[in-house]
Amino acid sequence: LATCLTPWCARQSKLIRPANMWSATQRMGMAGHSKWHNIRHKKAAGDAVKAVVNAKFAMQIKTALAHGGNSDSNLMLKRAIEKAKDAKVPKAIVDRALEKFEQAKAGGSVRYE
Repeated sequence: LATCLTPWCARQSKLIRPANMWSATQRMGMAGHSKWHNIRHKKAAGDAVKAVVNAKFAMQIKTALAHGGNSDSNLMLKRAIEKAKDAKVPKAIVDRALEKFEQAKAGGSVRYE
């Protein structure tokens, strides 16, 4: 049988390759691994934690609103909003929680996300 000495045949027949022959991963440079791939997983984990925190404070605000009054007369609501600000919850989330309660109070349809 004739022996093929090309790199592809050498791999199949388990022949020793020359020292300057690189493996496929070395030639292509770690296929499938990129900086964005790593950042994406870290960002997703951080965003999941933020979503839980934001939902927790939105629920506290809704609960405080159920006790009635505005933020001047309702101390529970005032504290919930202050805690949300301290936890760096975006103002849009606090405003959205207030708007949803107002819509529900007025009898309109409310879409919970």
